[in-house]
Amino acid sequence: MAMTYNPNIYNERRNSGRYRHRIIIQRYESIVDEEGIAKHDWVPVATVWSARKPLTTRWREYFQAAGVNAEKMFQYEIRYREGITEEMRIVDRDRIYEIKAVLDDVNGDGRETLIMALEVTAG
Repeated sequence: MAMTYNPNIYNERRNSGRYRHRIIIQRYESIVDEEGIAKHDWVPVATVWSARKPLTTRWREYFQAAGVNAEKMFQYEIRYREGITEEMRIVDRDRIYEIKAVLDDVNGDGRETLIMALEVTAG
């Protein structure tokens, strides 16, 4: 029985071992619906495989009247891609991350883009 390729499922033979997180990069833009009414929403720009690692030195917790909020900074590494900006966001499974910095082509070889992203969750 032949296996069919599904780009949304991690496959060890097709993906590098470190690029095992499927993420969606989104942009906030105005969309006109069928009735001609403009609304603002997050729309997908790209769905890519990535490596993710926490930047533990940037984790901090602070208390507010409503509870504890934890800020978690992550570094996402994707294959080189132009056009990603700090106005975009990342969706990783059911979590949303604000893009804080984009480092294009860090090594000058056109192989990877690094994205620093912040997740804010209310506890």
